[in-house]
Amino acid sequence: MNTALTRIRKTEEGSSLLLVTILIVIAFMLLGSALSWSSHNAVTIARNSQYWRTVAAAEAATEKVLSRLAWDFQSVNGENTVYGALNAGTYRSLVPTAGEDSYWTPYAFSDGLGNNSQTYVALVPASRTNWTALNSQYAGLFGVTDNYMVKSYSRDTQGRFNVSAGVQQNVQLAHFL
Repeated sequence: MNTALTRIRKTEEGSSLLLVTILIVIAFMLLGSALSWSSHNAVTIARNSQYWRTVAAAEAATEKVLSRLAWDFQSVNGENTVYGALNAGTYRSLVPTAGEDSYWTPYAFSDGLGNNSQTYVALVPASRTNWTALNSQYAGLFGVTDNYMVKSYSRDTQGRFNVSAGVQQNVQLAHFL
């Protein structure tokens, strides 16, 4: 008795290999998208950090001018000293320099009018008053005031991104009578 053995072939022989391959492809796609998302977030955070450092640099330039304005205003001749320095351009040339601190080396400053290494400083037109209410913490008090506008723009020349920022501060200088 000769029996012929026939092998029954399963139709699912390669299906497990195909299933594993599909799952691996899906896993790599998920990994790739997670890495891409992480990379884009890192770039956004780096750009944001550079932007806020540039804002701080522009603010430092305005603060340098404001401190000099306050110093001159509190001198013996007060207003005359401020007017003289304003007309002479003394305040315009006040920007942080690498000579003061190497931190300022990568920053380029401008006044927003195309003048490099300068800060915009101006007496606000029609703000000179004989007697007015003071603003900020001195609300309710009156005095003779002058309002000044100080603007500075900075750009990080060595940063990864081409980021620039500007800061404007308005200050009211007042004499109490």
